[in-house]
Amino acid sequence: MKLEMLVARAKFYEKTQKAIAEKLEISESKFSDWKKGRTKPTPFEIYRIAELARLEPEIAFYEVMAEIDKENADYWCARRESNPRPSASETDTLSN
Repeated sequence: MKLEMLVARAKFYEKTQKAIAEKLEISESKFSDWKKGRTKPTPFEIYRIAELARLEPEIAFYEVMAEIDKENADYWCARRESNPRPSASETDTLSN
């Protein structure tokens, strides 16, 4: 799943970019930067967007991480297969 698809699905359920930003406790400009590809959400933010999109967070997390972290895509695909639940270190400490 591409990040843009995940964001679009979250927006479908939450109705506005502002509502998503508020639930994620981020600024609307940060959310806009994701949509425009200027920045990437953290792994934890991806997980939370998946929850707002009403998707299985673990599956969406690994798919989006493989897309936005192409250098480590093999790692994310392998992690998805071996353990569908991201570790705390994966969702908390990885950054752009």
